[in-house]
Amino acid sequence: MHNKPYPFTLGAFECMVFNDFQQEYRYDALASNLSTEQLAQSLASQGLQGNKTIMDYNVLLVKSDKHVILIDAGIHNGALLKELQAAGIEPNDIDLIYLTHADSDHVGGLVDEGGGLNYPNARIVMWQHMWDLWSNARVPAEDEDAPRFFIQHVIPAIKDRVEPVALETEFLPGFQTIYAAGHSAGHSALLITSKGKTLLHIGDAVHHLLHIACPKLLCSWDRARSTEGLVDTRRQLIKRAADENALVFGSHLPFPGLGWITAKEDGGQWRAIEK
Repeated sequence: MHNKPYPFTLGAFECMVFNDFQQEYRYDALASNLSTEQLAQSLASQGLQGNKTIMDYNVLLVKSDKHVILIDAGIHNGALLKELQAAGIEPNDIDLIYLTHADSDHVGGLVDEGGGLNYPNARIVMWQHMWDLWSNARVPAEDEDAPRFFIQHVIPAIKDRVEPVALETEFLPGFQTIYAAGHSAGHSALLITSKGKTLLHIGDAVHHLLHIACPKLLCSWDRARSTEGLVDTRRQLIKRAADENALVFGSHLPFPGLGWITAKEDGGQWRAIEK
């Protein structure tokens, strides 16, 4: 675990990345559509060894002159609340939370053990399509891929605070929802801009640097009904990040999950921010 947040600035915004959790994964789970031989070749091409990797669970916080914004809320009973308080940020300070998608490691931290709100002053913003999908009470019985923790435990707590927004909408000065469907239904990305500086928050469109180098690789937990949609999304995000020279944030890229992407043939090359 990385116990201290990573601070940086984006134009006039003060930002911090918190490490909520870490977990070990097998590489074959990150490239479930490759044979053993193909996976070995892909790992070797990236200078990677062994059959396992540690994945970080990163959460981004942004302070503007008027707001304290959390993008996603981490896992249930993760380290985020304690790390925020250690950094001098109380739960009541956060007045807006943007959710990229409904997976439990991104929304579980919204509620405590009793189902109460961990961030009682925050309005909850998400893509309209995400809210329309999962606020339907019939979903759990009909859809095996439905995010059950979100539906059963989070929605009852946040339903009066939710503000669904359309794509390409600036819901706060400098914050714009953008299309990034594919990893799971309702998944979106976020474009953050301030004083000519840009950050592209790609959520779970990419889980590992392998997916930047080779966008066709799929995780065993990518639940998109059309895997082609995820591959297309990755390519679009890679191109946008490269074209706009945007700082990129990935929820599961090596802490602090920040860097730049240079477009390459059918993929991209990652350059991590200097820590």
